[in-house]
Amino acid sequence: MRTSLICLITLFIYFSPIYSKTCAQSNKISPDTTANICIMHNTIVQQFVKKNAQFRGGDLNKFRNHVMSNIRYPVQSMEKNEQGQTYIRFIVDWDGRVKDVSVLKSSGYRTLDNEAVRVVCLSPLWISAKNDSICVPQSLIIPISFRTVGIINKVPE
Repeated sequence: MRTSLICLITLFIYFSPIYSKTCAQSNKISPDTTANICIMHNTIVQQFVKKNAQFRGGDLNKFRNHVMSNIRYPVQSMEKNEQGQTYIRFIVDWDGRVKDVSVLKSSGYRTLDNEAVRVVCLSPLWISAKNDSICVPQSLIIPISFRTVGIINKVPE
């Protein structure tokens, strides 16, 4: 009885996000984003769609580049040589907004996870995913790696 209870709790923790954050985004559409034309919209989150959500006319790789150019390695984590990879799950809503940003798999360090969530929340509007001409929310996952190169110009003792 006790063994099965421990397994159940472990599975629940593993499959549930550590925490979730709602992002505040502006309604401003970037100049390189084409119009988000929908005949109608649906609110059921999809993982597989006919046309994936697009970041600024590109794909998830273009979004990765945006994330990496806006990420700030936390100084306290750098000093402690904290490294790891955080998997972030988020939803691109039917209207192109990023929402429900959560840590799917932690790097093991709260400061690194918080920075990964922060930078994904900075995302401008996307072109929403579509099934035919119906805009739908799409769930996406992005890994964000934190690696240090060590101490540069360390003063010898």
